[in-house]
Amino acid sequence: STRSQMSKAFISREHAKVTGNPTTPGPVYSVQSSVGTQPEARSRTAPATQFGTSKRFPSAKRCSTPGPGTYPAHATFGRQSVSSWQSPATYGFGSMPREDGEKVYVSEEMARMKAGAESPPAKYSLPGSFGSQQHSRKCSAPGYRLGTSQRFPPARQHSAPGPIYKPVVCAVGRQFLSPHSSPPAFGFGTSSRENQQRRYLSREHALAASRGRDSPAPASYKLQDGVGKQVLSRNASGASFSFSSSSGRWTPATKAAADVPGPGAYLV
Repeated sequence: STRSQMSKAFISREHAKVTGNPTTPGPVYSVQSSVGTQPEARSRTAPATQFGTSKRFPSAKRCSTPGPGTYPAHATFGRQSVSSWQSPATYGFGSMPREDGEKVYVSEEMARMKAGAESPPAKYSLPGSFGSQQHSRKCSAPGYRLGTSQRFPPARQHSAPGPIYKPVVCAVGRQFLSPHSSPPAFGFGTSSRENQQRRYLSREHALAASRGRDSPAPASYKLQDGVGKQVLSRNASGASFSFSSSSGRWTPATKAAADVPGPGAYLV
């Protein structure tokens, strides 16, 4: 059955109360928002704030009143144009030449200070206090200067021979002067070994030098090996071991035991 037919079926009075009237409209009521402007008088509208749309720095055309920069501010230094303000005192450099200024009479004391202005200046020559003094009552200080002679003069200007003209005899080796003794000198011999062997020094030296001269050298002897079989009877040969090559290991008894199955051959 459809939903409309199912809603017409009567089940019980309690079910009918719970179901209600199906012909009434559903939730078609317009619920006003609690945020923003409230149309009902009993509901209080909350204050609304928004961002401003005006410019931060408006242009001068929109301003009808003049700003602080419109009025010219007079400087407080120098001459004041407003009569209620007193101008400070001003000072400047004089433009009168020095010749005219000297002719001005100020006082008697100032006129005395100008005494001797017509005398010639710096006409006296004062001698210096350094160097040679012209007056006998003043002692002249000692003067020093750098020498002009050459440090290494040429050899032609010297008549006497210097140390380089005397030959210096070496103190090592043979000395030519009799008061100096020459040290002993040693060198390597130049005679051959054959000539040195013919030289007779003593009987003991001859016996020691000729002993074993005609005997063979150590390399002429063939030494027997000390490992393995010994040729000489007085030397015992060492024991030797080897692996067996016979096939007597597998006997009929061992072959019969080898045919017995092992533990892994049984299926448990």
